[in-house]
Amino acid sequence: MTPAKKSDRSQLDALADETGCTYVYDRGYMDYAKFDDYCERGLYFVTRTKKNTVIRPVESFKLPINAGVLTDERVYVGTAQKRMENILRLIHTVDSEGNPVAS
Repeated sequence: MTPAKKSDRSQLDALADETGCTYVYDRGYMDYAKFDDYCERGLYFVTRTKKNTVIRPVESFKLPINAGVLTDERVYVGTAQKRMENILRLIHTVDSEGNPVAS
């Protein structure tokens, strides 16, 4: 726990420091450089994408029928000016009320 004076984003390093764990972030934490660092350090993380996130698909996976997953892809995230160097996995699914969710 930290005082409210510290920015949430400035605390990412303090929050994610152990391999073998999966860290879950709100989309407000989108930080491509930090996520690249996590990939290189072998840290796993999950976050929702923002509506304006630029996605460039690399590979799509075939899904079983009625899997509850709409798409499952390996992707590059970001624009040419500001993007991640590592490939991520992007999964589109729906929540319990049928609303689309991308993580």
